[in-house]
Amino acid sequence: MVPPPVNNCTAALLFAKDTSQHFIGTGQLLFSILTIGVLVWDFYCMLRQSKNGSSNKSAQLHNNLKIILSCGAFFYATHSLAIIAWICVDQVSYFVDYGEPCAYQQVTWHCLLLCYPMFLCVTGFTFLHVAIFLERCMATFFLNEYERRGPFIGLVLTTFMIIGACIIDFILFKEEQLYENVSHCFCSSANNGSKISLLVFSLMIIDILTTIGDLILLSINRKQLKSIDRDYTLRKSYRLRENWLSIRLIFPLSVTHAAVFTLYLVITGIIRRYFFLSDALYYANLLQCAHMIISVYTFVSMLFISFVLTVTSCVLAQPPSPTLPITIPRCPPCGPHEICRHCGTACEPSCDEPSPQACILICKLNVCQCEKGYVRNGQGRCVRPCECRDPCVCGVNEELVRCGCEASCDNPIPNCPKVLCRLDAPLKCQCASGYLRNKEGVCVRKELCNAPIHNPCAVVRCRAGYHCIPVASPCSHPPCPLRAECVKDCCPLECPPGQHCELQPVVCVRAPCPPQPTCVKNDHSSPWDSVAEVDRAKAIDVTDELIDADPEAVKSSDSE
Repeated sequence: MVPPPVNNCTAALLFAKDTSQHFIGTGQLLFSILTIGVLVWDFYCMLRQSKNGSSNKSAQLHNNLKIILSCGAFFYATHSLAIIAWICVDQVSYFVDYGEPCAYQQVTWHCLLLCYPMFLCVTGFTFLHVAIFLERCMATFFLNEYERRGPFIGLVLTTFMIIGACIIDFILFKEEQLYENVSHCFCSSANNGSKISLLVFSLMIIDILTTIGDLILLSINRKQLKSIDRDYTLRKSYRLRENWLSIRLIFPLSVTHAAVFTLYLVITGIIRRYFFLSDALYYANLLQCAHMIISVYTFVSMLFISFVLTVTSCVLAQPPSPTLPITIPRCPPCGPHEICRHCGTACEPSCDEPSPQACILICKLNVCQCEKGYVRNGQGRCVRPCECRDPCVCGVNEELVRCGCEASCDNPIPNCPKVLCRLDAPLKCQCASGYLRNKEGVCVRKELCNAPIHNPCAVVRCRAGYHCIPVASPCSHPPCPLRAECVKDCCPLECPPGQHCELQPVVCVRAPCPPQPTCVKNDHSSPWDSVAEVDRAKAIDVTDELIDADPEAVKSSDSE
């Protein structure tokens, strides 16, 4: 075996007219042209977006990552242009007859003009992989500093990629004889062969370690997204989600880069180490086949970067398709004193907790919540705080208990499971012993279960400062029966002079609707008065029977 000839005119002619070199070069030329075509399409998409005023936020990528990916696209484009120039020179030599064999020789510095950008990109591919990993580490572990710096981090990493690749290329080719004639352009020579082998295996190790780091980073981001700490904020939640989406988008590119590029580095390393002294034409064909891997890789990578940077945004910039899933709920129809909030609180004020002290900052999208000045009561309605029912005040024939099952007219002997009653169990109103809950929600004796009660308030007497209102009971077959509920009187100070607070009937989504406190003129009577009088007249006999049956219960209710 002899080393490849350096300045042999006959060897130059053989290299130029070799058919294998011609077909391998044609394949490289095709993939390189496709890579440039994808890059031009990306640029066109971004220009169209800029003219339409649309943003790239739908891609969920931070500006730092976009800057680094743009630098990666520059590396891919530079490599493809260098391949196109190299192959075009070879194709001209293949088809054109120069006459003299020595005319096919090339000068070393002409070859370096093509080798330098190619190796610049080969080194830059690994640096791109490392830069993406470092940028994602900053976004994961130093989120506040990452936010404060803005695009500065992306610019620094991009500068590191370009300068680092240029320095390595300078070290590789600084000892070449620039004006020496060579039979064929080889990027590796006797002067830099050992350096290139060392560089190849160093880049391979860096790629493998960076891919392992990407996998660990993906796992960490997944855990951070699912966990909520005490420093949780909406902005932090958004950034964690952005990190997770970015890692998921970039991870396939990292794995593909590591796999394909490691394969390329291993193959070229083996060729340069074990076939350098073989037949020169055979050696050149092997290297050309190895370089085909990079040409295919650059095309596939540009397609992926195209998807990440522009294609997603170009599609989403168009009017939404009815087949696309809508992830953000629309505003539902809201009830009385409710408004639809685009970013509602997770701790809505309620009768039990009018002013929540501790609350996680979670944004509930497009949810119906109580208007300002109203709270949610136990029945799910929005009422003023003064209308909240006192949990320690029970109705007629009711008692305050922590445990137990209530008997009803439909189920006089409930099958109550025997469980341990906790001392901190919530208090609840339940029919006293000897009384059953009828369909109207009133506690009566068993013999009065079937007595008609049109207005449940006719048989209920509330404590001072409270009044009774009929409220619809939940049922599966409307119209649902009314039940009595004692609520605090309207707050008189909330109405302007000449008006007073009364309960007025309203229209709501789910009828029948409880009346709502409204400021009305002093000469206006409540529409519930006539209903109450008629129902009270119809139920007077039932009231008398209830009082006669248990006068102590009524007295105790009045005395509260």
